[in-house]
Amino acid sequence: MEAGHRAITANEGHPMKPEALFWIDGETVVAAEARVSLHDRGLLYGEGAFDTMRAYGGRAFRLREHLSRFFAAGNTLGCRPDCAATDIEVAINSLLQDSGLSDAYIRTTMTRGAGGFGMEAMEDSPACVFIAVRPLRLPAETCYATGFRAMISDIRRNETSPLSRVKSLNYLDSLLARREARKAGVDEALMLNTRGHLAEAAASNVFLVQDNALVTPGIDSGVLAGITRSVVVELATAAGIRCEERSVDPEEFSTSTEAFLTNSLMEIVPLTEVNHLQVGGGSPGQTTLHLLRQYRDLASK
Repeated sequence: MEAGHRAITANEGHPMKPEALFWIDGETVVAAEARVSLHDRGLLYGEGAFDTMRAYGGRAFRLREHLSRFFAAGNTLGCRPDCAATDIEVAINSLLQDSGLSDAYIRTTMTRGAGGFGMEAMEDSPACVFIAVRPLRLPAETCYATGFRAMISDIRRNETSPLSRVKSLNYLDSLLARREARKAGVDEALMLNTRGHLAEAAASNVFLVQDNALVTPGIDSGVLAGITRSVVVELATAAGIRCEERSVDPEEFSTSTEAFLTNSLMEIVPLTEVNHLQVGGGSPGQTTLHLLRQYRDLASK
């Protein structure tokens, strides 16, 4: 992120608010009391899944959609939680109330549990499930006025892997791609798949605007089915904007009038430069800004 694109905390000016609250297998604790076993499969092998969401006015936006994706990912990885999605929903609402945070970052994590060392997990070991609620850190508002600069990463998304459709604890490809972007002095890394088609950014989905239509890589391109991605498609469809999910060549940025990134924390951020070349006119486009306004209106209701 550029100098001037300082991350800000949504709850700045409220020093008495807690840094973070955790819920671990049914117990609420502060950060200093949070404990996970050294035998946990998530720690040892990255065997687990997570999800992130954002609270507006003390309410988690699209909570049930996030939890549905979260538990589906855990099921794919063979996790056996002792709790249900309804239990996590109650716990998140309780944490938000106890934290006193109006706008907050929420992360849910599920691991295979303390199954011990070795490739074979103990099949009867219950999953470890925990939730973190902490103050929300956002890109500076100038990012939405000027847009992000991105680069095409050398790291590829493997669209043939089942992990491409799971938000797993093995997040190394995205982390390495983001570091690559930071070293290059840009805000974000865009990742191609093994076929050379656009997949997604290090931590967000990608949209292009072409001929007054939205274009975004299809799920079979190695894309995580983002919740914000689906909301944007809903909003665009309601506004009469055609949406295409298909294979996207990276060269299409040069023929697009706009582009933007989406995730649950930063919402919709204009993408105005890729590999040192301007997208469209090099400034946020009207379609992007319209969808951002609509998204914020919906999330804050």
